[in-house]
Amino acid sequence: MFPSNLDPNDPEAHFLLIDGLLRDWLHLRPSPTRVPLDPDVPTHLATFHRRFGSTIPQWCHQNRLVGPGELHPAASRTVFAIENQGVYEWAAGATPQDTTVWGRFEDADPWAPEEPTLSAFLAQFTLVELILGSSIGASAAALPESEAIELLGADVEFGLGSWRWPAYPTRFYHLGPALAMTAPNGPGYVSCWFAAPSPRDLEFLRPHLTTAWERVPDSAG
Repeated sequence: MFPSNLDPNDPEAHFLLIDGLLRDWLHLRPSPTRVPLDPDVPTHLATFHRRFGSTIPQWCHQNRLVGPGELHPAASRTVFAIENQGVYEWAAGATPQDTTVWGRFEDADPWAPEEPTLSAFLAQFTLVELILGSSIGASAAALPESEAIELLGADVEFGLGSWRWPAYPTRFYHLGPALAMTAPNGPGYVSCWFAAPSPRDLEFLRPHLTTAWERVPDSAG
């Protein structure tokens, strides 16, 4: 369902991933729209809003994307996304051509560069929203890392770079139609989130479920 080796430096591949996710998961049909944007907004951020902006209210419920009319480049960066409690924010680089993403936990903290390029980050932002907003899912706040390794490996990782939020390195995976993300949560433990468009797509988890899981998938019936 998903490309096995996405190029982390191919913006069009990242936008096609977003398009495929919205079509396959939510049955949306993204279409280009005209939106008012500051001319200094980074190119890939502008492309994202023009290609997918009309669909954002239907899938962006966990964290917040700054609206096109609020995207104002300042202090060499454009803040374009904010964590739902306001404790973390992301900004794009200094010029329309810059593909660097910067993140920080608090306003007073220094900005730190994120691993993904801007277009890759936007694809991952979409993944986060689909995973955390799905009605079909499973999660464990503190799963032993050895158990997570049984479920996930490098061959199912999107490979677009790791996030700093909620903890570094947060990684993203695909297992057939199912999606997953993991984040470190203390020495030897990770938090895991899984989601899928259908309960049967998470049946592979059942042999691995223990009391460490706070949320387990519904029966496929």
